[in-house]
This record gives sequence, C-alpha cells and structure tokens, in this order.
Amino acid sequence: MIVSKDVEIPDSCPDNCPEKDSPFYQGNPCYRCPIFNCTPCPGDGFVLCPPEGYRHDWAVEWKRWFDEGMKGRLCLKLKLEGD
Repeated sequence: MIVSKDVEIPDSCPDNCPEKDSPFYQGNPCYRCPIFNCTPCPGDGFVLCPPEGYRHDWAVEWKRWFDEGMKGRLCLKLKLEGD
C-alpha cells in the first residue's frame, strides 16, 4: 500500500508483527499504524484516514520499522518540527 503519496508499507498486518497479540487500546501502536488507519473496512469500505492523508513523517517511521524487522520502538512525534 502507498501512503502519504510515496511511502510503501505492507498491505496487511505482517504475521510476525510483535504488536499483533497486544491488548488493543488507545495508546497501542496499532491505533497509529497506517495499515489499520488506511485500509478500508470490510463491507462498507470506510477508512479512518485516506492513504494520501496519512502523516508523511509517521509513514516514513512506520516504513523504517517494518523494513528493519519490527524491532524496537517506533518514534512517532506528536508535533511536527516548527509547529
């Protein structure tokens, strides 16, 4: 899947994602994951965030995390530099 215009991430949650079996709550990384946020829901096709509207800095960080084997913690800044 392409998010934020040019960042390629997996189309679905990887089988070996370390967060897959974690409790799902508002602070869980899955809540910020572009796969969760940009994938249409089965049935009605509703998306929380269209892929092109996903934050670029977060998309880059998720790509890095996926590409490096989903190890360590994600660094998702709450505010963009200069805000």
